[in-house]
Amino acid sequence: MLLAAVDGALAPDPARRPSAAALARTLRGALEERARRRAAPQYRLARPRVESCLGPALAGLVAGWSAATLPFYPGGWWIGLALLAALLTALRPRIGLAFALAVPLFPIGNVSLGLALLWAGLALGWLALAAREPRSGLLFAAGPLLAPLAALGFLPLLAAHTVRSPARRFAYVFAAVLAAAVTAGIRGVDLPFAGAHAHVALAGAESVTGVAGSLGRVVLDHAGLGLAALVLGLAAALLPMLRARGPWGIAGLGGLLLAPLVVAPAAAAVPIVATAWLTCAAVVASRQN
Repeated sequence: MLLAAVDGALAPDPARRPSAAALARTLRGALEERARRRAAPQYRLARPRVESCLGPALAGLVAGWSAATLPFYPGGWWIGLALLAALLTALRPRIGLAFALAVPLFPIGNVSLGLALLWAGLALGWLALAAREPRSGLLFAAGPLLAPLAALGFLPLLAAHTVRSPARRFAYVFAAVLAAAVTAGIRGVDLPFAGAHAHVALAGAESVTGVAGSLGRVVLDHAGLGLAALVLGLAAALLPMLRARGPWGIAGLGGLLLAPLVVAPAAAAVPIVATAWLTCAAVVASRQN
């Protein structure tokens, strides 16, 4: 209606132009219609963000798993601790993150005083690192979950959907791979990207430096593991930028995700290729939506 009124007022033939009063009524009506449309309530179904669900889930997992698996007294409290950690993270993310990181301290102390002290120091540093994005602060816990499925290659995609800062994306994914390696070393199963066993005995260890040295040797003795952690962290940090570059950027992302096959030849090729292909396919699909 507004465009038609303006076109009429600009007609070359004066006889076809509306009168000033008619033009004023038309413009007033168009303005009132626009005001009514703006005032009308807009009902949209809000989609929950990934980190809104992932944060409480990981907090409940960390608190519940540590209380259920490690020596924790009194027994049977792991369900309540898991629910409380998830609820706190949903309502007050920073408090929930701090609580989820604090719960493992006491059961870890029942295994090794040195490991408990090391965990306390790392937890404080992690709280400072994740203070700006606390909902995704426990993303490192996804590493031990994905490693048995040979799906660590999905970590960059997961981080890109939940973490805004490139530096934190790198740190979270790097820590997730190392957490998967340490968990595998404690359990005595195959290390990710290494194709070898490494057993870490920590029971009764009281020295922080001794515990840190034992865990560090798990990574240093298997160079492919540390290099794969660096590669996946780099892919997580660069993924949004590579996605914006179009096909060539996505091809570069695929090359990065396949790099563990070069730096860790002992790693299983099929899961790495599959996760690289699926990640690139997901990035392409997100560009088309």
